[in-house]
Amino acid sequence: MTSLSSIPSKDPYPGGPGSDAIDAFPSVIRDLLKEHRPSRMPFFRHLANLQFSVASDPTLLGRIHLIYQSAMHATRAAVYYLPHLNSPALRKRKLQILIDDDGLPEGDTHHYQLTRAFLHIGAKSLLPDEEFGDPEELCGHLDAETVRFVRLARELYGRSLGPWCAVEVLSVDWMRALAEAISRSSSMSPISASVSHSGSKSDMRMSRSQSPKLFLRSGRNCFPKHCTTLG
Repeated sequence: MTSLSSIPSKDPYPGGPGSDAIDAFPSVIRDLLKEHRPSRMPFFRHLANLQFSVASDPTLLGRIHLIYQSAMHATRAAVYYLPHLNSPALRKRKLQILIDDDGLPEGDTHHYQLTRAFLHIGAKSLLPDEEFGDPEELCGHLDAETVRFVRLARELYGRSLGPWCAVEVLSVDWMRALAEAISRSSSMSPISASVSHSGSKSDMRMSRSQSPKLFLRSGRNCFPKHCTTLG
């Protein structure tokens, strides 16, 4: 795997990368995705192979939602502390990043979209959306591994833009892998859940076999333009 530290810099700046390192950054992120692709983890294979009665358990799905939502909440909150984006043009870019997460039409956010996606497939909500707040308070609801991630997010995001780009790219693969695993685990026994969609009073019947499209749609537009081409 290529690392930025191994790339000679022809145009170094005090405290910043040279032009060679900047040009190489997209390929470094691509290599990182290849080496650490979440979909390669055995969790998704095991989930796909579960019996339908187990895979569709509302508490299990709720637990998966709690863990993933907590990790994503930590990164979304940490985005507000991204460094280096200080010039007028870069402040505009940072504002667009924030809007992409928390300023969607009709008051929507990626946090709310993710919750709806899990509720649509039958998950039991284990923590109300507005309880995802201070990281330390959130850690009281989480396992040790997720706690470590939540605490690291603020620290690492405040140091450089690299962790943010890495998480954005890796999370696309994670979401797709989860959607495919859920679809496979229930492909022989599709179920429907009656849910309220986007604040509408009308109910929406959705088969679990539609979950991949739902999950992927819930994450639309959340990736910065210079990161979406990396995966």
